[in-house]
Amino acid sequence: MFHFILDDPALTDKCRGSFFSIAVLKAVFDVVKPFVLSYKTKPEPQQVMELIANSPDISPENKQQLTVEIVEQIWQTQMYLGEYDTDWMTKTVQSWLRFATLMGGTMNLIEYIKMMQGTVTVENCEEVCQKAMNIFTTGVMVDFNDNSEGTDFYNPKSHQTRKLKRFPTGYDFIDRGSKGGYWPGSLWVFLGAPKAGKSRWLQNLCAQSVRKGYDTAYITLELQEEIVTQRIGSNLLEIPMDDYDRVASDEQVMAQKIKQFATGGFTDPGMLRIKEFPTSTLSVNDLEAWLLKEEERMSSSLGRPFKFKLIYLDYLNIMKNWRNPNSENMYLKIKQIAEDLRAIAMKNGWCIVTVTQVKLAFFNAADVDMTAASESSALQATVDMMYGIISDPVMQVERCQYMKCLLTRVSPFFNERKRYNIDDTYMRMSEDPKEGIKKDEDFIQDTVNNINKVQSGQGYKRKTTRIQQNVPADIPQAPPVGAQPSLSTTELETINLFK
Repeated sequence: MFHFILDDPALTDKCRGSFFSIAVLKAVFDVVKPFVLSYKTKPEPQQVMELIANSPDISPENKQQLTVEIVEQIWQTQMYLGEYDTDWMTKTVQSWLRFATLMGGTMNLIEYIKMMQGTVTVENCEEVCQKAMNIFTTGVMVDFNDNSEGTDFYNPKSHQTRKLKRFPTGYDFIDRGSKGGYWPGSLWVFLGAPKAGKSRWLQNLCAQSVRKGYDTAYITLELQEEIVTQRIGSNLLEIPMDDYDRVASDEQVMAQKIKQFATGGFTDPGMLRIKEFPTSTLSVNDLEAWLLKEEERMSSSLGRPFKFKLIYLDYLNIMKNWRNPNSENMYLKIKQIAEDLRAIAMKNGWCIVTVTQVKLAFFNAADVDMTAASESSALQATVDMMYGIISDPVMQVERCQYMKCLLTRVSPFFNERKRYNIDDTYMRMSEDPKEGIKKDEDFIQDTVNNINKVQSGQGYKRKTTRIQQNVPADIPQAPPVGAQPSLSTTELETINLFK
């Protein structure tokens, strides 16, 4: 095992001398490890002796014990490597490194707890516990999936899209902005005003993912698990929201509904796990630990490897920043959480989709841009895709919204929007087939044309009549047709935005 590890720089990097029980191997490994990582090869016995002689970390007494005979004797054992099956040796070494890393992380945790014992107060208890959790989480994790030596530019295969192959979202417009859909290791953010339907959008994207057969997790820090389950259930199982409690109370009927959904399509639906965490208690480390644990549990339950493809997170702003848990700097908080989310997405091959809030100035606005995010510059530098949810008062009455592509790393199709219709019965969002994709310049021209019509008195009656058909009684009605027309707040905001 000693030689198998040193023959692979990736394994060498994950091993420490303290993992070995033999004192000689401990000392030799720590001396040889930097050489292997620097030169990507194992040194010869004579080179090992030179490394030992020049090492400041080995005491003179130990240097005397590490003789040429001992080093040569250790190196002679590598001749037996050929007697072992490579796959078996790989699994054995990885298992040993995992357990040794677990033991090392546990010891570090115990040392920290002993050091803090007697100093914990009501004021610092939460901080101490969070740091202890971080020490354990980061100290026990070891990943064997990052052993790639990089990409050879001059290899034609390196230019093919394989690892980052897209898979559709279920919405053509969103796929257009991302050049085909989601891809592993990416972070997506949808931004919108409070009560604009951010959670509803995440639930619709989640439902589409399950329909397409993607194994999916939905993490909620805002809505309770039951609410999320029923909303997604209404969408997938064709149960009206108003009737959901009645239908769900009959377990046999629900079992039949679930069976019909699971067996009624051309594609087997993906697995879905919905998990609720209290607001502001979940860190990125906690999220990664739960997802990995759930993947392991599902693999054991199914009898096959299980891996999440998509993680929907509701939502980024109310997560806990484990790096600076007591900081009130919102820019730093969002920046670090976004960076950590993208890091675990890349490390584990997940696509993480989350939402964030717009600034107060964009509440009920008829348009949004990249500056609309509360911490826009913190997100712009990190996210791979950013979409804006547009919902002004007129759209709310008409039960529609616009989705706008604000930022994309992979395509030229940004600053475009598409109209979506809201189906409150089944909590669904669907692309409006009657209206095409609009670019910003098209939207500006349509807005100017509408404003000109209002100012000239044309179309005012048609517009107000259409809205008044659905307007609640407690909302002020439009002025009489003969009254002097005036611009709405939304239209004035639009004019100012594009001046």
